[in-house]
Amino acid sequence: MRPGVYVDFQVYPLRQSGQGRPVGIAAPVEGMADEAPEVVLIDSLGEAEERFGGDSLMTALLTAAMENRGEAVWAAGFPAGNADRCREAVELLCRGEAYCVVCGGDGIPPGAAEAAQAQGKLLFAAVPEGQDGAALAASLDCERVILTAPGLRSGSGADVSAAVVGALAAGSPGDSLLGREILGEYQADPLSEAEIQALMQAGVTVVENGAVGPEVIRGLTTRAGKGYRSIGAMTALDQVVRLLREALEARFAAGKGRLSLEAVRSQVECELLARQEEELISGWDPPVVTRAPEDPGCCLVSVGIRIRQGAAQIRLLASVGI
Repeated sequence: MRPGVYVDFQVYPLRQSGQGRPVGIAAPVEGMADEAPEVVLIDSLGEAEERFGGDSLMTALLTAAMENRGEAVWAAGFPAGNADRCREAVELLCRGEAYCVVCGGDGIPPGAAEAAQAQGKLLFAAVPEGQDGAALAASLDCERVILTAPGLRSGSGADVSAAVVGALAAGSPGDSLLGREILGEYQADPLSEAEIQALMQAGVTVVENGAVGPEVIRGLTTRAGKGYRSIGAMTALDQVVRLLREALEARFAAGKGRLSLEAVRSQVECELLARQEEELISGWDPPVVTRAPEDPGCCLVSVGIRIRQGAAQIRLLASVGI
């Protein structure tokens, strides 16, 4: 540093920016008493270390998510080895503000996938070491469950792949994560090309070491149906439905319950047009707004939407004549 030139450094906490949606992490905490888990918002790495310890799995997962999301993260700790408390922690996160919920530790607890399905959340977990990821994905077969492989190791050796993929998926609705670079000092466990292809065919999200650092090959759900295989399709759908619901709720509140069916239809069309301009959807069917037969004061909105999906793979077919 040159004489007379001083640089003052300051560490700023992480806050929700309003871009994308929040991430939540459920992970075991060594030494934690057997008590009901609680959800807390962690907005700095220092707070994570102070609350959960510098060498804990929870802190490693929080660090990875923050590095790749730049946001505060919701956390719910549970006693290590307690499957019931693990399920409670995941269910708490699913009922809260977090959209991408990460199961840290040993896979997905029973009932967690159902909780994510019921609340419209996405559930992320790493394939447990030694398990067959393809078989596990086939047994889950759910568009709201994302499995990651292989292990993405931090300096402590913890596998943070699920936290990283969850953080990336939360950041930009509609993003398939194709080739997305992972930030931080991480290294993916090696896999053969045959292993990679088998996992991806089964619906496992695979990360691999690239030229600069680890990368996500492509974000996939465990749902076998082709329309639900892309993480981008699910995040886009959830974003469209959420914004449509919020717009209708705001319009209903402003109208003090005196909205006409035509006003509701017009609001739906305006929202869908905005989502098409954002390239979340490619088109929609004309919305149909009717009164509920059992309650004339309640209107029913029915609309078909087509989610825009970019190309995730190019297959070149060449016919050569000599």
